[in-house]
Amino acid sequence: MTPPPTSISVPVAKTGLKWTGGEQTGVEEGTGYTLTGHKGTNVGSYTATATLKSGYVLNDGTATAKSISWSIAKAVPAVPT
Repeated sequence: MTPPPTSISVPVAKTGLKWTGGEQTGVEEGTGYTLTGHKGTNVGSYTATATLKSGYVLNDGTATAKSISWSIAKAVPAVPT
């Protein structure tokens, strides 16, 4: 008998990211899925895709790839003192 798939949480986007000039991660990697499009450097909107590995299902009842929107905002300029 095949064991039931393991239920995992739907990956979520980080919020409040601001431009730093370096690479940033908008969605953290986790167990049970692979990510693409989850890292970026420039200001703008991105879409990460979480693709489930065999033997896993999302806790929302789906077993298909999920698109997760995330973004990097402009940096706030320093105010002269």
